[in-house]
Amino acid sequence: MEPTIEQFEALVHQLMSGENDVRKNAEAAFQEMKKTPLYLCSSLVKLVRSSQHEAIRGLASVLLRRVIGRGTESVWEQLDQPNQAFVKTNLLEALRTEPIAHVRSKLGDAVAELAVSIPGQWPELLPFLFQATKSERETDRETALLIFSQLAPEIGESLRTHFTVLRGVLSAGLSDSNLKVRIAALTATANFLQYLNEPSERTQFQQLLPMMLGCVSSALNAQQEDEARAALELFVDLAELDPTFLRPCLNEIIPAMQHIATVASLEESTQQLGVEFLITLAENKPGMARRHPKFVDTLVPILLKMMVGIDDNHAWNTGDDEDEVEITASDIGEESLDRLALALGGKILVPILFGLLPQLMRDQNWKHRHTALMAISIIGEGCNKQLAPGLAEIIKQILPFFSDSHPRVRWAACNTAGQMASDFGPEFQQNFHSQILPVLVAVMDDRENPRVQSHAASAVINFCEHASSEILLPYVELLLTKLMALLQGGRTIVQEQVVTAIAAIADCIQADFARYYDAVMPFLKNILLNANTKEFRTLRGKAMECCTLIGVAVGKDKFYPDAKDIMEMMLKTQTTVLDNDDPQVGFLLQAWARICRCLGKDFVPYLGHVMPPLLQSAKLSPDVTVYDSDNVQEQEGWEFIPVGDKRIGINTSVLEEKSTACNMIFCYASELEEGFFPYVDETTKLLVPLLRFFYHDGVRSAAVTTMPCLITSASRYFATTGGQDNSYVRNLFNFMFVPFLEAMKEEIDMEILVLAIESFVECLDVVGENALTDEQMAQVAEVLLELLGEMQVRRHERNSRKSEEDHDDEEEERISDEEERDQEISSGIAETIGHLAKLQKNNFIPFFDKFVPLLVELLKPTSQESDRQMALCIFDDLCEFQRERALPYFPHFLPQLLAYIGDEDPTVRQAAVYGAGIVVSVGGPHIASAIPEILARLTAVITSPTARAEGFANPTENAIAAVGKILQFQSGVIDASSTFQQWLSWLPVTSDKIESKVTYAQFCQFIESNNPHMLGPNGANLPKIIQVMATVLFTDLIDEDLHKRIVNILKNIQQGGSPLLQQAWQSLTPELQAKLQRAIS
Repeated sequence: MEPTIEQFEALVHQLMSGENDVRKNAEAAFQEMKKTPLYLCSSLVKLVRSSQHEAIRGLASVLLRRVIGRGTESVWEQLDQPNQAFVKTNLLEALRTEPIAHVRSKLGDAVAELAVSIPGQWPELLPFLFQATKSERETDRETALLIFSQLAPEIGESLRTHFTVLRGVLSAGLSDSNLKVRIAALTATANFLQYLNEPSERTQFQQLLPMMLGCVSSALNAQQEDEARAALELFVDLAELDPTFLRPCLNEIIPAMQHIATVASLEESTQQLGVEFLITLAENKPGMARRHPKFVDTLVPILLKMMVGIDDNHAWNTGDDEDEVEITASDIGEESLDRLALALGGKILVPILFGLLPQLMRDQNWKHRHTALMAISIIGEGCNKQLAPGLAEIIKQILPFFSDSHPRVRWAACNTAGQMASDFGPEFQQNFHSQILPVLVAVMDDRENPRVQSHAASAVINFCEHASSEILLPYVELLLTKLMALLQGGRTIVQEQVVTAIAAIADCIQADFARYYDAVMPFLKNILLNANTKEFRTLRGKAMECCTLIGVAVGKDKFYPDAKDIMEMMLKTQTTVLDNDDPQVGFLLQAWARICRCLGKDFVPYLGHVMPPLLQSAKLSPDVTVYDSDNVQEQEGWEFIPVGDKRIGINTSVLEEKSTACNMIFCYASELEEGFFPYVDETTKLLVPLLRFFYHDGVRSAAVTTMPCLITSASRYFATTGGQDNSYVRNLFNFMFVPFLEAMKEEIDMEILVLAIESFVECLDVVGENALTDEQMAQVAEVLLELLGEMQVRRHERNSRKSEEDHDDEEEERISDEEERDQEISSGIAETIGHLAKLQKNNFIPFFDKFVPLLVELLKPTSQESDRQMALCIFDDLCEFQRERALPYFPHFLPQLLAYIGDEDPTVRQAAVYGAGIVVSVGGPHIASAIPEILARLTAVITSPTARAEGFANPTENAIAAVGKILQFQSGVIDASSTFQQWLSWLPVTSDKIESKVTYAQFCQFIESNNPHMLGPNGANLPKIIQVMATVLFTDLIDEDLHKRIVNILKNIQQGGSPLLQQAWQSLTPELQAKLQRAIS
């Protein structure tokens, strides 16, 4: 028998009980009631409508939302149509009559949840909401607008034809006399704008902007900062979504946000939202921010003022505040300045900032001096081009602060030096080593302030990253003496950085560290042996890192005796139960990989110890949790991503461990090759799904680059053991094939996409000829054409940006960088097609046919240079590798190839002249009629006044090689005698080290075959021939085989006793004479 409504109300009351047993029993009973959905829903509706207790009505509203919504608890589909109508009708009636605000809000959530879950099946809802927005009751108007805001993703499309009505509703709400109604209208407006796909649609709502901004000022004037922050967050969202929407009111919005950021009476979180809006605007529309008067001039002082607000915490000096992770206004100021520099660049930011820094540097308050130094260190990456020419003056300004009276300022000086070493290396190291390294060593004596000592060592680490061995060696004795002293007597935070600094030095000077090895290694092994308690976990991990980096630096012979002890200690650590947050896990993974690099194939016996925990780490699943937006607390090691009204939390520490493990697998597979084979199957099954692991870029890039290593490992294994034929390798590749292509289609990071294409090509090379079926070739074509199509879409978007009124020099640089990345992708696609032309002899032509229309289009004179170059390169590969199969395509491509032989772009010219050489090689009699024109065009390129200008030397030498091929394959249709004389006069070629070998192979072949045109009448060309040979001997212009051929030719000439030999010898410089003598002696 079903409970009465009174009994059901008592049950709901028990769900709120503070007694665990009571609450758990009630939860179990409620769960059981889901088996009778009609009773459950009708009872909840009755409580919502009739309970006298607001807490009961509120909880009943929440429970009702769960059981009729989209989640796993929903029983909506189990209700028949009349009872569904009963619920809908009573929900709207309850919403209309509920007097308590928080209950009405929960009812509104239930209405929105149901409406979203049954799109188009609640025709009464929109009229009800529109009517409610006109209600005399403020609470009705607010609730209706809040429901509208939640429904935006679902009903936005259906309201597209009613924009005028919607604008009127929102306008009325934004101008309502009640602040809460206005904020609700602002929320609804922002949400609708978010779900309009086209900016042109959003412009119809720009007339609402003054009222939207008025909501912020009204809330602030009423000292309702919660409402103000809600409004500001919506403006931040709009600045990210579509900054151009805000353009009509920017002259009001920007000063308003700048003012909010500076009003001392406001809470810090409110001020920070004003800053966040400005930074978000700069990031998403930098040209707009740069063009706005006083944007940067006003914002930079605001950020510096935030940075000056740094806390003076005495515990900081000793590092005892390490566990305190509270984010302060100073931290946000620093982060915002960094983002501003990256967004706007240095052309506008540097003059403004450096106009303010001198006063800060002179200030008696240490916080101002600290801020000045931090500002310099922060903007280095974003303002690199503008700061680089003035580094000497900047260094001169910061050097006095290494001996400042305040430790926080000395710390900031170390920080600035370290950051500049990273941002401006290696020029920074080359030019300023004598100023920077001695002061860092001096700062390490600051024993009263371990944090400062630690940061000086950290700056040494940064310095070493881009330093050459020659720069660092004179300082190594000084540095190691100081670092070893700190290692023996410093605090743990100092020792941790000291150990890493020693590792960085070893990594920099490599084999030269051997002389310090015996002094350093015992101390590191002592740490591994004795520093076993929890507070030393990071120190032990860094000691592993240091030992193994030193091992790689000094080499296997020196390191091997200690490597055994170190590996035993690492194994002991690895086999103990490590906490989930133990930093040693990551250090262990990387340390094993370095030992593998050092020992090479001798490491194979240890794989059995290393791979199980490594694979375990690589298998870690992402720890992902979905939260309500208003129910999230920031946690260290977690990242939160807003998605609609939810926030997705991702445990980044787990992802970092997974990424490290995947990268270490790559190290083992690439280093050990066939030695890694026992783990190829398991690793392949693990990594192939990770090609599409979009939670972490590092995981995907490691998976992508490991694929060819796994195929190589299997291929080498069977080659060395004489095992199976190539079927295993091909099956392995087939397992990867479709996921690999899907990953390329879906990849959003352009750098990883380039890596994926390169890795795919490497796989093809290892698998070998004719490995792909017709179906697979069609799949590859589909993906490559899709990638090319996406490139065209990105190009169109860039061209649109160029025509915008906010376009400026900095934006042009950004666009140029994006174009370079796309060119890398197009080069990778061309290389893929070229490799398939080489490998897929049996079924390449049907594959190529799919690209012909696009390639013909790309070869038009109106196409970009990079497009024409790519299309020519693909045609070149078709001719080179498919040979006679390419002949039917000559009518499509040969006219354009000839036209571009003299192109003004060197990359296009290079592709055209290289292709000309191949065409004359494979065309035979089919292109005999075109040879005179090809020769004339090549001659014009070679003899042009700009033939050896910057960028054109290689195309010119390719043209010379192409003329050589005409002489080799098509001499019957030209004046061979005069052409040989011309060709010889253009030698030697010395720029293109690849094509030079082709040219000198032709050169040798002509002489070896006693070609009369080459030698000239009575051997008249002999002096020139000997001069060319003398020039190229003992250079990288020829390979070993060509060297032997040239020496043999010289000896034959010497034995022939030609009277011209002495004349040729005397015409040579003493240096060339010595080379010849050396060659023939």
